[in-house]
Amino acid sequence: MAEPGRCAFELLAWGQSGTALARESEDDKGVNKPPRFLAGKAALVTGSTSGIGLAVIKALAGAGADVALNGIASSQEVQRLRDQIAAETGVKVVYADADLRKPAQIRDAVKRVADELGRLDIVHNNAGRSTPTPGEHSHYHPHSQPHLPSHSQSH
Repeated sequence: MAEPGRCAFELLAWGQSGTALARESEDDKGVNKPPRFLAGKAALVTGSTSGIGLAVIKALAGAGADVALNGIASSQEVQRLRDQIAAETGVKVVYADADLRKPAQIRDAVKRVADELGRLDIVHNNAGRSTPTPGEHSHYHPHSQPHLPSHSQSH
């Protein structure tokens, strides 16, 4: 079993470029492969159709976790990302469509992801909102705040 700090470092370094670390172990038999220490786990990353969230989801997938994308992107872009990540890593990739300002949609998305992937071990909340520059339009109202349900709410 790898040291805890080493796993985190390898995952971070792997995810920064979206490509595998050049490393070789006895198990590689001469072929460089990314560490697969998350095999058998499932992860949901919000805001993962671009930017930092996309790098995180690629790193998790590269480490062996089945993953669920979430974010604002066209259906064609979502499918392209799903196909690319699955082809590069060999993991199952699904899409969790949800407006994170709406607690019911969040709960439904989490349930769908757990059902589709068979479990949900990791949730990385990366989604954010941006304020458009003059002339741009945003899907979000400038005074809206994403709301995640608290544990104290009754369901």
